[in-house]
Amino acid sequence: MVKLSARIFGLPEFETLHQEVMRRSVVKIRGVYGSFAAFITLFLHQTFEAPVLAILPDNESAEKLTDDLQTLTTPATSAFLPADEVVPFDRGLFTPALYSQRLNALTNILEGKSRILVVSPQALIRRVEAPSTLQKNLLRLNVGEEMD
Repeated sequence: MVKLSARIFGLPEFETLHQEVMRRSVVKIRGVYGSFAAFITLFLHQTFEAPVLAILPDNESAEKLTDDLQTLTTPATSAFLPADEVVPFDRGLFTPALYSQRLNALTNILEGKSRILVVSPQALIRRVEAPSTLQKNLLRLNVGEEMD
């Protein structure tokens, strides 16, 4: 994948993207299909060595982009923050897997393991704990470790 990424990042369109971002211009990219969005996201992350927040139209698109990014890099590089499956003011169902996935993504971002956060608008507007609160309440457990 490294050779493929290098060839794609060498395209003139990526040089134009780099120049426009350096000018702090508003950049609109259209006609991106399939996994190519992952290459653009990865290019921005690697070129500017900065965290990236990728906002996709829905959970399914966000999860697909995360899968593509994890194929191109290490799984820890990107994190998917899923939206809750409830609407506002509805108690909904508690789904441990969903909350586990959200907590894992937030923890990876907090600890600096993931530098690309992929979300949908629904996930982005959902309140999360303050980083200091999350850090204070994290508990690491290892297999075979005894707890009091």
